[in-house]
Amino acid sequence: MSSCTHPAHQHCSFCDAKGRLTVQVDGNGEAALDTPAPPDPSRRGLLKGSLAAGFGTLSAGWVGSAMAKDAATGAMKAVNHYYIAASADTVHWGYFSKSLKPQVTVEPGDFVTIETLTHHAGDDFDRMIKGDPGAESVFYWDKKKKGVIRRGAGPMDASLFGRGAGEGLGVHICTGPVYVKGAEEGDVLEVRIVDVAPRPSANPKYKGKSFGVNAAAWWGFHFKELITEPKEREVITIYESDASSEKNWAQAVYNFQWTPQTDPFGVVHKTIDYPGVVVDHSTIKE
Repeated sequence: MSSCTHPAHQHCSFCDAKGRLTVQVDGNGEAALDTPAPPDPSRRGLLKGSLAAGFGTLSAGWVGSAMAKDAATGAMKAVNHYYIAASADTVHWGYFSKSLKPQVTVEPGDFVTIETLTHHAGDDFDRMIKGDPGAESVFYWDKKKKGVIRRGAGPMDASLFGRGAGEGLGVHICTGPVYVKGAEEGDVLEVRIVDVAPRPSANPKYKGKSFGVNAAAWWGFHFKELITEPKEREVITIYESDASSEKNWAQAVYNFQWTPQTDPFGVVHKTIDYPGVVVDHSTIKE
């Protein structure tokens, strides 16, 4: 077995206590350990340890390797595990493009752990951004610059609606891309999601907790059909979530009605029309 070179290898779920990679691949291409680890009742063994180690110790493109058997030929081959941390340098916001430089290049059968961010994290900066270097770099925005300039597939000069670069025509934050060797245009790729875990808050005030958000916004079907005043309103709900046990759960912490928000460049957003605007909580009622 190869040795793990992860800067926090003791937290890597593909390693044993001595930092030795133990990944094997069975005939179905599934991961199997040489030395079976104790059952993880939380079902969250893949990401839990590495995320708890702190995002600052993880770097985009980290890779560890092990030997595994090729399901098709039976020959031994290297299986790599890559880690892509979410930051302003590794994400693109609201669009896909084949011209983007891959963050990592993988062989079929390799493993990739990818950090993600919600584009609505700015709805509660303290819970979902503060203290998290990756999130802070992505959402950074002052009067002179933005951590991620383009947000959406629209024009960079905001000539359509004046919202901002990319015009918010596409809002989701994408980490990557990942280049798969041997893949060609038109191919259909099988990607197996081994596990998913919530991103923990990095704010010491909310240590051990994870949060998410839901927006009932102007593009929703019922926006103009509400029965109580104000009838045309957008409502943000902040949730605490937990996926560390057998029963996953989420509960609402609070909600608020969207009020016009002015971004650092001076653009007023009367509705939720451009992603990444950090909400000024002095303007809303929780």
